[in-house]
Formats: sequence, structure tokens, C-alpha cells
Amino acid sequence: MNDRHVRLDGPSDLLAAVPHLVGFYPVDSVIVLTFHDIHARPRLAAAMRLDVPRPAVYDRFLATVQPPLLADPDVDGVIAVVTTAAGDLAAEGLPHHGLVSRLATLCSEIGVPLLQAFWTPEFRAGAPWGSYADPLVTGTVADPSASALGVVAALAGEVTYSSLPEMTELLAPQLDEASAARWRTALDTLTDQTTTATTGEYDNAAHRLVLETIHALAEGGEVCEDILIRVLHAISDQRIRDAVFRTALGPHARAAEGLWITLMRCAPTGPEVVEAAVLLTFSAYMRGHGTLAALALERALHIDPDHSFARLLNQALSYGIPPDKLAPIADAEPNPTSVRGSDR
Repeated sequence: MNDRHVRLDGPSDLLAAVPHLVGFYPVDSVIVLTFHDIHARPRLAAAMRLDVPRPAVYDRFLATVQPPLLADPDVDGVIAVVTTAAGDLAAEGLPHHGLVSRLATLCSEIGVPLLQAFWTPEFRAGAPWGSYADPLVTGTVADPSASALGVVAALAGEVTYSSLPEMTELLAPQLDEASAARWRTALDTLTDQTTTATTGEYDNAAHRLVLETIHALAEGGEVCEDILIRVLHAISDQRIRDAVFRTALGPHARAAEGLWITLMRCAPTGPEVVEAAVLLTFSAYMRGHGTLAALALERALHIDPDHSFARLLNQALSYGIPPDKLAPIADAEPNPTSVRGSDR
């Protein structure tokens, strides 16, 4: 949702927007929001969610946060939100006050001020919130489901999941042994057929099949299992996969993501699924869905830890490289009819 323009009025609205920014309702988390143009027209640059660390590993937390703050030279302000059930606005200080204090020091050292830091026990309408900067500044969280960003997300067809486990389940394999065997046999047959086909003709047809399938999904159509298998086989070729990266920047990006998710759920675990996961990682990151991108990337590297492009994306996400700096990957728009190969 990084192309949406929504006005948020005050901390209550900002906190109500957090679940939509990270894609789910976080618990026991620290959310770090970075901004551009804070002195003119503030714009959200990125939203990072991390587990609330134990005091003994605060240094590790700060070491994880620092690279993304340094990677984007246009960031000129940060807001942090801590959510944990343990806490009381009337008690001596808010939970993890020491962590917030050290985060403020880090931000100061690298020249990116911590503008504000808030605590809330949960992202629920009416939940209390407090400010780490001033204990007298308090309020209640606005209704996330009725927030301006929530409405925009719903109208755009975006889903805000109730929890991280629910979001993780979205990418989990959902096939039985018989289905896995059927897909595997079909994929092997397509591979045998490909070896006897003319390279240029095959690549053109395979590329066209992927784009036509995405278009059909964008128009509300359904895709049969045979087409899904053919698409999965097509993107297992590096040249075809690279040629469809551009869909992440086009009008059918959501439909393409839906296709990659379907393939990750329906296909048997194997090298082909890695390419679907890589495409989903790139597309989700381009569209500002960092958590979904991280989950897809985790699946890809679990299957193939040595996949070169997945490792490249892992470095980019770890260092918080801004999406616009990765966009040239798609803009390159390689020719699918050039020499075929594999980067695995």
C-alpha cells in the first residue's frame, strides 16, 4: 500500500493504522516507522516489525534496526510503537522504556531523530496508549477496522490478518500425497517436452501463458490445475521468471501475487516453488508488504539455501534497501527468448 495517500490525525489514528501497515495485528512487537519530508509533507517510507526483545539482547535489536535506517538517505524521522500486554499507564514508566531510550540514542547518533514513541497493550478500538516522551500524553486507540487506512485497504482488496500465524498459514502447502504426486508427474512430463521444443518458440509461449494467466485472474477468472502446473513449470526457467518480475510494478500486481501464493500452496515442495516464492518476495516488497515478503523469502531459503537470487533479496531486505532501489530489477525486463539457464 505504499502508493496510497491517507491522512492520519494524531497518535490514535496512527496506532489504528499499524495493523494495516504491517499486514496483521501484531502482539509483543516493536514497530519502527520511518518517514520522509517531516518538515513539509510527512510521508511514511517503511514499517518494520520486530519481536519485543529481552533486555539482555537489546543490542542485537538495535543492530537489526540500524542498517535499514542507514540504507535510505531520505529518511528524516522515526516513530516507534511498542505493543505488549505487560504494562500500566499509571505505573513507573512504560514497558521497555530502556529499549526506547537506547533507540533514541541510536537515531540521534545517525542523524535521524526519534520523533515519538508510543506504547499500547493491543491494537484494539479503545485500548489505552501512552507516550514515552511525556507520561501525561495518553489516549485511546481508534478503531483499526474503521480507520482511513483500513477502509482504503479493504476497498483495494487487501487483507489485514488477525495474527502473524494466520498470515504464515497463507503460504503453507495445502496438498495431499496424491496431489503432490500428480503435480510432480506433470512437471516431469513438461520438462521432457521442453527439451525437444524450439527454445525461442517455447519461451515466447511460456512467457505469454504466465501473463495471460495473471490477466485472467485480474479479471476475476479462475485457473484450472493444468494451467497452474504449466505456469509453475514456466517460471522455473530463470529467463521466464526474470521476464515476469515486471508484473510487480504493473496494474495486475495483486493478481500476480495471488498466483504466486496459489502455487506455493498447491505445488509440491521443490525447486519450482522456490521461483514462485522469489517472485512473491519481490512483488510484496515492491508494494510495501514487508512481512509477506519476509515469509515468502523464508520459504524459498528453507527449500534452497543456496538460491542466488533469494540470497540477494535476503540481503536487500535485511539492510532495508528501499523498494525503489530494487525496482530496476523489474525495469530491466529481460528478453525471455535469450539463452535459457538456471541460477540455482
